[in-house]
Amino acid sequence: MLLNLGGQQEVSSAMGPGKRSVLWVRGCSILCSGCITPEYLDHAVRTETTVEEVCEWITRMKFEHQIEGVSFSGGEPFEQAKALAFIARACRELGLSIQSWSGYTKRYLEKGHAPDGSRELLETLDVLIDGPFIRQRPTSLPLRGSSNQHLHLLTDRYKVEDFEQRYMELVIDPKQTRAVGVMNHAHLRAALALSGILGDV
Repeated sequence: MLLNLGGQQEVSSAMGPGKRSVLWVRGCSILCSGCITPEYLDHAVRTETTVEEVCEWITRMKFEHQIEGVSFSGGEPFEQAKALAFIARACRELGLSIQSWSGYTKRYLEKGHAPDGSRELLETLDVLIDGPFIRQRPTSLPLRGSSNQHLHLLTDRYKVEDFEQRYMELVIDPKQTRAVGVMNHAHLRAALALSGILGDV
């Protein structure tokens, strides 16, 4: 089984509780205006890897960095639900928590016309943050880009209090500088300006 993978980060504290590894998938049919990761929207761009390779990477992250969980973002994770469900089940066997974002609502994902494998992926998650990004509805709520999005705790692993902090990280390396975290565009531009790396965001 293949996953069209856009990006990955070994360790982040900005994409959910504790230290987490992050997977950004490629491809999204929702195409929210002002999406903060437009580079991951095009289904036609293919950077595929096997789910087994991803699971091996996550296993290495657990033992090298003592991560407590993995977060799925994108793109739209539920448009690759079957592959991510496979990965999530492997993560659970390692004792890791699973968090995902989706531009679809939880109610929609529970219905029969949701993307293939949606219910299967939902069953593996500890946390879902759902709803499309609406740029005209900014919010200061952690891990949500707009006020219409909701935090769903699907297991008892976490409490609402575990999601009270809002972080942003700047990852700077020779190939690429990128912001990690859920933030509004004004804050992102301010952070990039302070770092002397202001670009189109």
